[in-house]
Amino acid sequence: MEDESKLKEHNVSEEDWEAIKTRWVNTHEDLSTDGYFKSKRDEFKMRNRYNKLLFLKQRAGVSQKGLKEIYERIGFKWHEDQTQREKYLEQQLLKSKRTQQIYDGQRSTLEKQKVEELAKEKKFGLEEAHECIASLELAGASIPDYEKLTLGKYDALNSVIQKRNKNG
Repeated sequence: MEDESKLKEHNVSEEDWEAIKTRWVNTHEDLSTDGYFKSKRDEFKMRNRYNKLLFLKQRAGVSQKGLKEIYERIGFKWHEDQTQREKYLEQQLLKSKRTQQIYDGQRSTLEKQKVEELAKEKKFGLEEAHECIASLELAGASIPDYEKLTLGKYDALNSVIQKRNKNG
């Protein structure tokens, strides 16, 4: 559907529409989609790490009391020497920031590629849908009313015709 505002007009609930979109994504997923979500996840992980490091730096500026337990609980290496600990913290902050920028760059690149791909792709509208249904009829399926053909029935008919063509 090109316009989601027409969902009610076609008696499609929002839950059903979300299920249709999810099903489509699951059956049409490609490497760029996987890469995008992986880079987004990695970027969030690194941002989380960076925020923890910032918290430790700010907390150390307030008080040294209980800092060792906080370091251990968050999962960062503890140094008994305060100068060494501060140096370690600064190194880790810099490393996290750089890595986060790399992941952000990867994600941005994938987003641009996806936008370019979508701009190049032919839009699938009502006319193209009718052509697909008509191709089923040409292959031997009987469809009395295009407007009442469900996606499930379309998929079933298409599957049978493809199997028949392979065997035939």
